[in-house]
Amino acid sequence: MQNQSVPLDHVNQKIISQPLLILMAALSGALLSIPFLSSDYYVLTWIGFVPLLLAINNVRLGKSYFLGLITGLVFSVSASYWVIDFLMLSKGYDFFTSSLIALFFWFYCAQLFALITLSFKILKNASRIQECLLFPLIVVSLFSLYPMIFTVHLAESQGQFITAIQAVEWAGVYGLDAIIALSNIVIFRLLWVLFSNAKNRLSLFNAWPYFNSWPYAVAILLLALWFSYGWQANAHWKDKIDTWPTVRLGLVQEV
Repeated sequence: MQNQSVPLDHVNQKIISQPLLILMAALSGALLSIPFLSSDYYVLTWIGFVPLLLAINNVRLGKSYFLGLITGLVFSVSASYWVIDFLMLSKGYDFFTSSLIALFFWFYCAQLFALITLSFKILKNASRIQECLLFPLIVVSLFSLYPMIFTVHLAESQGQFITAIQAVEWAGVYGLDAIIALSNIVIFRLLWVLFSNAKNRLSLFNAWPYFNSWPYAVAILLLALWFSYGWQANAHWKDKIDTWPTVRLGLVQEV
């Protein structure tokens, strides 16, 4: 007897408690902010949206907006914790005034993530556009169009990921933003397939038939091409550097 798969978009969301949904949204904000605080943790950006995407998958629009707002607040407060001190030092405001302005600033910045989740849910329900195309388009569009005092891009957290940033030469910073969003949506869908079909004992090796296969095949191919180019470009650059002539320098410091 063959195992029957659970419809991926009709899993009973009630098994996930409300506090857990909020915690998942906050986790996304933390994961996305950490690489901006220390670029050594750049890999977290490539999975940072996954908890949020899992949380909003089967909730209504209002809750999607709320969970995106939680992600945005955690991200904004964590990544721009310095705003209060900045206002006190640059404007001479007292702590109370600086804190009020900072709270307004963080809430405003958080709307970016709330709009991403809300737009994704609306357009996913209203159109037949594949989510692995839709989510990167929404992320890139809103990161480029939403007015911010201090502009921010997901790609800015990837300074230490040399392989990933090579193709920026051709695709630009928005191209890397899109690839990061693509990675997040692919990993989200893979995890959702595994979790929602847990009774069927799916693994990474036999979950493929449960996908809408061809869009994800294209997405994975695109990710593979991006990193293949980055690896080859970086290797070529290193080989080129090795051929450069060297000059010995001596420094003398007067005592």
